Amino acid sequence: MKNFVIISSPTKTMVETQKGTTIPVFLENTKQLIAYLKSTSDENKKKIWKCSQTLFEENKKRIELFDFENPIAQALYSYQGLQFQYLDVATLNQTALEYLAQHYRIISALYGVLRPTDMISCYRLEMQAKLPMFSVKSVEQFWQSQLADYLTANFDGIIDLTSNEYQKVIYPYLSSEYPYIQICFLSKVNGNYKEKGTFSKMARGLFLRYMAENQVTTLDDVKQFSKMDYHYDEQQSTNNKLVFVKEE
Repeated sequence: MKNFVIISSPTKTMVETQKGTTIPVFLENTKQLIAYLKSTSDENKKKIWKCSQTLFEENKKRIELFDFENPIAQALYSYQGLQFQYLDVATLNQTALEYLAQHYRIISALYGVLRPTDMISCYRLEMQAKLPMFSVKSVEQFWQSQLADYLTANFDGIIDLTSNEYQKVIYPYLSSEYPYIQICFLSKVNGNYKEKGTFSKMARGLFLRYMAENQVTTLDDVKQFSKMDYHYDEQQSTNNKLVFVKEE
């Protein structure tokens, strides 16, 4: 493992932060999606966002005020869901932050691939969202192979922490020879293995923190992750999937 990348999903919850320092790679694609969201009807926006009226009004205002010239957030600090709470980026030292800048990317429905330092604006858009009256039927179809193509052109392997809906724009487009490892967190309950969403989100954040704090560059060290009582389970794992299990 040398020039590898860890990828994860974003979260719906976002806040304004200090301004980023780099420009997102797929900004022209983002502009197409924002132009569509600005012009489409409120009825279509509601179908896309599938949220409460309060959140609808908040996100409608975000789209109306969306400013590509003055983005108000930095990707790594803006997302506030469980994964990012447990990563707790504000308490990482400079060495850990440099590791993330080199080895970590966020897969975004709006921005495509985000570096930790990229300048962004707050938004709501999921990869599985349908896009009524647009040139393609869904966000997933909009991106197709572009994100996987970018990652494989710039990195020699992927460690995947994304949820299922985001894996759909990465894994199917990889060649069978390309080094790819999915990370799974399972709970063992009465002899049965289950993925519990809340625990998995927490564990993904702690996993990212572990990787960055320990400057992990080998699979042997990846397997040493043991936060939240998870441990590497060789029997449940495969060549392209590392499974971490906790007993309940």
